[in-house]
Amino acid sequence: MVTLIFNIMQKIYKCLYCGKKFQDTIPHKCNTGYRKHHLKFKKMKQFNVINYNFNAQKFESYDVIPYLVSAYNDKVERHNELPEEEYWKIPQTFDEFKEFVQRESQYQFWARCEYEIILVDWPCQKHEEKWDVYQQIMMNLDLVTKILIEELNDNEK
Repeated sequence: MVTLIFNIMQKIYKCLYCGKKFQDTIPHKCNTGYRKHHLKFKKMKQFNVINYNFNAQKFESYDVIPYLVSAYNDKVERHNELPEEEYWKIPQTFDEFKEFVQRESQYQFWARCEYEIILVDWPCQKHEEKWDVYQQIMMNLDLVTKILIEELNDNEK
C-alpha cells in the first residue's frame, strides 16, 4: 500500500476502482482484484487559495478540497461508529454542506500563522490587511461547497 501525503505542488489523483487518493499516478495494490497494469486514475477537482510557503520563501496556490474531502470522510466514519450523536450527522442539503465547509475550514485555517498572508497596496504602502485561507474560502463559500459536493458525488460513482 502507498501512504498518502497531500503536497501543495503535486496534483492529487483518485483510483477509479478503490477510491484511494494518490499523488501523480502511483501504482498501488488495489483491493478490487483488478490487474495492476490497468488501473485508471482521475484528477480531483480543485479550489486554490493563495498561501505563503515558508520553506520555499514564495507564494503558492494551495488546494483546500483534499482537506475538506478528508474531513468529510472522517465525519462519515465517526457517524458510522456513533450514529446517535448529532455532531457527527452527515450533511445532506446544500446549506448543511455549506455549514460543514465553514466549520471545517474555520477549524483548520482560521487565525493560524502558517495560513496567513499580509496584503499591502502598491506603490503607496499605506494600507495593509492580514488575510488567511479561511477568509479566502468564506469569500467563495458557495463555490467551494459546490466543488466539494461534486467531488463527493464523483467519489460515489
